[in-house]
Amino acid sequence: MNGNDNKLKMCTECGTQYPESHTDNTCIICEDERQAVPQSGQSWTSHEKLLEKHSVEIKKINDNLYEFVVNPRFSIGQRALFVISEDGNILWDCIPLLDEGVIEFIKSKGGLKTIAISHPHYYSIMKMWAETFTCKIYIHEKDKEWVVNGGNSVEYWKGDHMKLWNQIRLHNIGGHFDGSSVIEIPWMSEKGTLLIGDT
Repeated sequence: MNGNDNKLKMCTECGTQYPESHTDNTCIICEDERQAVPQSGQSWTSHEKLLEKHSVEIKKINDNLYEFVVNPRFSIGQRALFVISEDGNILWDCIPLLDEGVIEFIKSKGGLKTIAISHPHYYSIMKMWAETFTCKIYIHEKDKEWVVNGGNSVEYWKGDHMKLWNQIRLHNIGGHFDGSSVIEIPWMSEKGTLLIGDT
């Protein structure tokens, strides 16, 4: 993890991390009507401070799927799902915490090939995750305006579908945001599996 990224300000309400160039006191994601600024006003923390009292909890769902959540709960309570696949592992959505425990766990399972995100409420600290694992971030181009700290790892995909590998596909179906997407994993269960964020 980059020490400088650890000190970047993070919105306490939605968990989005902003770059050093962001000097005002607003979070564009919370100012949007689909989220909310707390009645007490906008407030900020840092990943470094968050690490002092929080950790990533890892829950096994099945042999190829794990859930990551921040414990105790932080911001809007995002969860990320870690998909283990033969030709590369995927993080579906992102959480605003990255600690040594989850880093070592992911490495023990073969690392991380890409991060794919359903919609802007899961952007959180995606840049830090991508740089830690030297991987790409796939976001639908319709949600490009909401990316505030993606770095060079973000790749915007277009259209209704995007093929990844091992029959895994992203589908843009709209909903919460125009770019809201789901991920299809046909082999994960008898009838196939959809991971849907909150679409």
